[in-house]
Amino acid sequence: MRSLKGVDNNRRQQWLLLGRTMAAVLLICSSFTTAEAVGEITQAGLVYQDSNGISREAPLLSTSVEMNVSGLINRVSVKQVFENDSSQWINAVYLFPLPENAAVDHLTMRIGRRVIIGEIKQKAEAQQIYEQAEREGKKAALVEQQRGNMFTTKAANIGPGEKLTIEIEYQHSVSYKSGLFSLRFPMAITPRYAPAVTPLSTEERHSYLAGLFLNKEQEVEGERASQDWIWLDKWQRWQDAAAGYQLAEQTVSMIKTSADPALLVDIKINLHTPLPTTDIQSPYHGLKIENREADFKVISLFDSTVLADRDFVLNWSLQQTEQAESSVFVQEKAVGSTLEKYGLVMMVPPAMQFTENARIAKEVILVIDVSGSMSGTSIAQAKSALSFAVDQLAENDTFNIIAFSNNTEFFAGNSLPVDNRSRIMAKSFINQLQAGGGTNMQAALNDALSEQRTVYPNEHKDLRQVLFITDASISNEEQLLTQIKQQLGASRLFMVGIGSAPNHYFMKSSAQLGRGTYTSIGDVNEVRSKMSALFTQLSAPVLRDIKLTWENGSEVDYWPKPLTDLYQGEPLQVVMKIPSGENKLQVSGLKVENGAAQKWTQVLSLDQEQNGAGIDILWAKEQIDSIELNRELPVSEKKQLITALGLNYHIVTKHTSLVAVEQQVTRPLMLSSVDKQVKTHLPKGNTMSLPQTGLGSGLYLRIALMLLLSAAVLWAAERLLRPGISEPRA
Repeated sequence: MRSLKGVDNNRRQQWLLLGRTMAAVLLICSSFTTAEAVGEITQAGLVYQDSNGISREAPLLSTSVEMNVSGLINRVSVKQVFENDSSQWINAVYLFPLPENAAVDHLTMRIGRRVIIGEIKQKAEAQQIYEQAEREGKKAALVEQQRGNMFTTKAANIGPGEKLTIEIEYQHSVSYKSGLFSLRFPMAITPRYAPAVTPLSTEERHSYLAGLFLNKEQEVEGERASQDWIWLDKWQRWQDAAAGYQLAEQTVSMIKTSADPALLVDIKINLHTPLPTTDIQSPYHGLKIENREADFKVISLFDSTVLADRDFVLNWSLQQTEQAESSVFVQEKAVGSTLEKYGLVMMVPPAMQFTENARIAKEVILVIDVSGSMSGTSIAQAKSALSFAVDQLAENDTFNIIAFSNNTEFFAGNSLPVDNRSRIMAKSFINQLQAGGGTNMQAALNDALSEQRTVYPNEHKDLRQVLFITDASISNEEQLLTQIKQQLGASRLFMVGIGSAPNHYFMKSSAQLGRGTYTSIGDVNEVRSKMSALFTQLSAPVLRDIKLTWENGSEVDYWPKPLTDLYQGEPLQVVMKIPSGENKLQVSGLKVENGAAQKWTQVLSLDQEQNGAGIDILWAKEQIDSIELNRELPVSEKKQLITALGLNYHIVTKHTSLVAVEQQVTRPLMLSSVDKQVKTHLPKGNTMSLPQTGLGSGLYLRIALMLLLSAAVLWAAERLLRPGISEPRA
């Protein structure tokens, strides 16, 4: 090999450039190879044979959930018991949903009486620790976030006849709307759709690779390589798109068949409230309620276990003579010699008067998802909701309807005025809709947010509202959220979740970015009540341009950001870090009443707070979610901020994972272990035909990587051999 001794510094730098480039490419290839190996095994069905030659599917899994609700905070323990009834050693993989605002912060692995506590690590490091333990025959567990409401548990080296218990703990805030408190535990995932990954251009391949080995703080000949970091940011977005496509395929392949074991869940809720509760009910499951005290109840499922095929929802109200206007919870936490304070505030603005004469003239764009994932009861619920929405439109409104699957279809060429004729025509259009095809939401959003088809008949409309009815069974969330941010304009986006297991994370995030609200409809019997409440909101915005300051005018470190407009029945709910000496929070905004806006201010005293444990975790989680939704931050900066918060507050994020490893070796090294995917139920009422995505992305990604590697070699060699070429610069 040619020696570098005696070569000038410029040539030495060129050889180092080639070496770093090749190392970067090999690192990418190795990461994709690992992902593809898992993906290919998943697509193969994960069937193995026991000693009797009988084909068996993935390991048995049972799940126990215990919730402890205290005021507005729900602390949850989820125990996943993996049982290996085969004669082989197995590594179990389970893809499962959690609430979109769940902060997962604890992992415990139990093997008999042996207990191993998980540690938070950067995602790549945690993956490396887990894979090494798997190779060495040690028992290990890994919890990763795939999406904001989708997680993976991996359990390594479960021996024949063994049981392994993985306990995950998380917490989230209880939701409140129109006097009703609510919590949700999702138990199924609707198979997701993702568009094919766009091939990279030659320039992109070259520039992505140039950015891969450049440190953000590195300077090249006195200038920061900012252009290379723009390309690196785009490369990371391309990786996310490729991962989303693969995840979509996994959600299709993990659906159980009739031969696979049922997935069962039992749920228990310890409900502690500041006031006695009333109207405790679950709209989709039967309950047993045990009264312990006036403000404490123990709630369990009427059937001891249920199939994990739809979301569990619990609703309740508080007994009180007057509607509470605000609730404040405060946590004090010692960090070294410093005492930190965190607060959770929920404030319900006073109800506003509303008259028909003050009704806002608006244009309403009604969008309905008719893709294959909406088959069965979901499309019936969606069509019923859409027909009810048409009936709720006011005579001074204009409207249009967009149906989408692979393509979009318009009811009318332009928005039409609301009258009997247009309503009859609209319902005829709705009745003929059928579910089938992919979920091309990108095209639907583009058409819905575009005002090119808007025609105002002789008058200006004060507000443009887009009502999106879907289960959001998509995996390209980041791409679509960016699109909403870029195209929203003056419109407001209202999301209506349909079905027994919709994508709550995407729809809540979309509503937040779209300055609207999110409504979930899990049963056709809920259509009338929930759509009626939604249209009341559409006509009655209450508070906008909301600002939070301390009494002295200083800024508040609160999350989520930005604060959205409030509609009738919607509360303001934020978590904050409280500086020393501050105890007065000022909330201000524009109050909208009878179509007119006027300044409004309210001061909340933090001296009358209730004690709240774990608010610091909620504060960090809301900050992480807000960073994820910030479309202005580069991907690299997001990663840095989210990683730091995840490590500091021990939270599983997109870039941090929990890993637990038992130090003793239990699997004999002469025996191998096989990877096995836990199969899950198709959501209740869903009759979609699988698959809905094109299997075979593994081949496409391998081809893309081969081309990428070839381009990298040619690019680096060209820069090395051409005279006068130095390292890349901005």
